[in-house]
Amino acid sequence: MNQTPRPLLAAALLILAAILIMAALRGKDVLHPTLQALIIIIAIIIGFFGVCETVNYLTYILASRVYDVQLARAQTPQRAMIEAYSRLNDNQLKALQGMGRLELLIEPHADTEPPELVRFVVDGQPVDLPRGAVDDFADWGGGYLPSIRGAGSEGSSARRNAIIVTQWLVVHGYADPAEGNLPARWKSEQAYRKAMRSLGYKL
Repeated sequence: MNQTPRPLLAAALLILAAILIMAALRGKDVLHPTLQALIIIIAIIIGFFGVCETVNYLTYILASRVYDVQLARAQTPQRAMIEAYSRLNDNQLKALQGMGRLELLIEPHADTEPPELVRFVVDGQPVDLPRGAVDDFADWGGGYLPSIRGAGSEGSSARRNAIIVTQWLVVHGYADPAEGNLPARWKSEQAYRKAMRSLGYKL
């Protein structure tokens, strides 16, 4: 099993190597040449592993970023729709059917007036949500979207707004549906940022 790179270990190894080299050089008058050479060799070995761990960590970060970008590019609306639909349970399907057909959830219009509103299309009809209802989703929230159940009571406009925004994010591949007691969650930080740009936010 691959182990996640440890940046703290890399930093500790490099610092230890630097301390040993400094100690060997400053103590050349009191240290036996053989001991001094041994300390320097040990420091070089430790430093080598520190550099390897640093490169490993940087490669891991770069690979993760490249994967997120490739995943976002490959995530077409049609593919995202199929994947999201296949993960919905019976209760989620009923909620989705109550707010409009899946294929009619489209991108909000960037030119919606007034600017405090964000326009979605639900069941073929434009629905303008107050910007405040969308603002609740602008926070990364530890990777989770706001809970629909926590948005308001059953049948309230606040809960309906939360359902519309959540389902739009799920359908377009930005988030995964809720599971059990956990709310829907962002697919990745890259997906979160892309969704925020689509909704008119500048991160």
